[in-house]
Amino acid sequence: MSKTKTYLKTIILPILIGGIIGLITSSSMNDFKMLTKPILAPPAFFFQLFGLFFIF
Repeated sequence: MSKTKTYLKTIILPILIGGIIGLITSSSMNDFKMLTKPILAPPAFFFQLFGLFFIF
């Protein structure tokens, strides 16, 4: 398989699919913020910090 096809399959295609899904679901974030969350639910910044940790 050529390097271009491999590049498209492994990098560009997932980014495009993720971007499209992000655009479709971005309007539902306001609905999520309005939900009643459990007492033991961690705050939002918790996920941002640990998400950054797991990426690197």
